[in-house]
Amino acid sequence: MMRYGLAILLCFFSSTWAQAQQPWALLTGKSIVEVRGGLRHIYQRLGRKDLVAALDSAAVTNFISGNLKGLDVNRPLGSVVVPNKAGIGIFLTFIPATDPEKFRGFLSKHAMTVQKLADGREQVAVPFLGNVALRFEQDYAWFAFQQEDLQNPLPQIRTLLPPTHQETLLAATIYLDRMPTDQREVWKARMQQGINILLGTAGTQKGEAAEAFGLPMANLLLHRLSEDARQLTLLAHADTRRDDLWAKAVVLPRENARWLQTLQQMGQQRVELPASMWAKVRGKSNEVAELAAQSAFKGGEEDKLVLTKTGGNSLELKAEMKGTLLAYHAALDKESTDKKPAPRRERPRRPKK
Repeated sequence: MMRYGLAILLCFFSSTWAQAQQPWALLTGKSIVEVRGGLRHIYQRLGRKDLVAALDSAAVTNFISGNLKGLDVNRPLGSVVVPNKAGIGIFLTFIPATDPEKFRGFLSKHAMTVQKLADGREQVAVPFLGNVALRFEQDYAWFAFQQEDLQNPLPQIRTLLPPTHQETLLAATIYLDRMPTDQREVWKARMQQGINILLGTAGTQKGEAAEAFGLPMANLLLHRLSEDARQLTLLAHADTRRDDLWAKAVVLPRENARWLQTLQQMGQQRVELPASMWAKVRGKSNEVAELAAQSAFKGGEEDKLVLTKTGGNSLELKAEMKGTLLAYHAALDKESTDKKPAPRRERPRRPKK
């Protein structure tokens, strides 16, 4: 499982040749332990006992067998995009390591062969990906597509991660003002491809109208951001103790943005969407919605999805809810399945004499 995660991290962006400068983009996870705990909580709220059991089983197996030996599961990990000397963005992945030799053993246990080249540099054979460069520095293992990407000074972890990245389960920041115009267009096209994959695969059957509207709206927002924003930060967090889930987008506008003055005069706007509304959007009957509410909201109160928009020097969009709302969505599907009538069994006809 770890090798597939590493392959995804390395494939997310293209690469050429590395030079450690101010990053163009940064994607981080608070730690392996924290991310795993957040996923487990979400799966549990969704009623996915199979996925919860898989995570628990993997954790026990890794602890007993020592499969994670060499990997520091309590420090941040992630990827960063930095420009090379030609002004093209390249992608580096950094994973916390307790010890270089033990980390090499960790890679070997997960079917990734570490090879030492004639000049002393190292590379790793990653399944489905081929050879990637490897370098140890700052108690981290750094990966890149080309050996040249790791030969220049690497970003300093202690100054690379903003406080919001250190405190949030998952975080991504894109520094649009640091990119040349042509590179902004390249990254805009790649983000648009990602949106098309996420939303474009959704159908337009009854109960899925939201997805049909989401694609054009997301693409319009992306275009506006590429023109008027100098920085975009996306945050997602799960507080497992308080059962709080939230996601936030923070946009820092350019000085010449047409909507800057309006933004500075904007206060906070708040909208509360009741859970019952989502049942209607998904085309569920009142009976199914009521049964789902009884199953998910044990206290008798209806949970809400709270949306806020806050202005000032930045535009902040936030969505927050309790985990019980995920349980409600899962219950909607369960109640719909339970309420389906059993297929009618036809009586066999007697042959005519």
